[in-house]
Amino acid sequence: MYKFKCRNCEADLHLDDRRVSAKGKKIPLGDDDQPHDCPRREAWISDPFLCKDCGMEIYVSDMEVSENGKRIPINVGNEERHQCAKRKNNFFCRDCGTMIYIDPTKVSKNGRKIPLDLVGGKAHDCSMKKRAFIS
Repeated sequence: MYKFKCRNCEADLHLDDRRVSAKGKKIPLGDDDQPHDCPRREAWISDPFLCKDCGMEIYVSDMEVSENGKRIPINVGNEERHQCAKRKNNFFCRDCGTMIYIDPTKVSKNGRKIPLDLVGGKAHDCSMKKRAFIS
């Protein structure tokens, strides 16, 4: 077992081969064998950069992360999550033609990805969707 001290708060930590993240990295654990959540850790914020799809100025930080740990882009101008109008995974609804997208963090109870309206980011409720009728 590898032991070390937290850089920020000097807490005694250790690594355990059996406690790894989804990506396979070892998770720093405290004396109670729980993941260390340092009270002195400062949030990391990137310098602003341009969205590769639409050119809007955005940034990422440790404060906004998805359920799978990926940093979520934030618009510099309004501090809201970036909803890129030219995102490569945007597509038109095959029934009504509305521009929609898939956010891998938004899933239904059965684990299926939920299509979201590009404007507003709410679940797409297609007005033209063919519904099954049982008589």
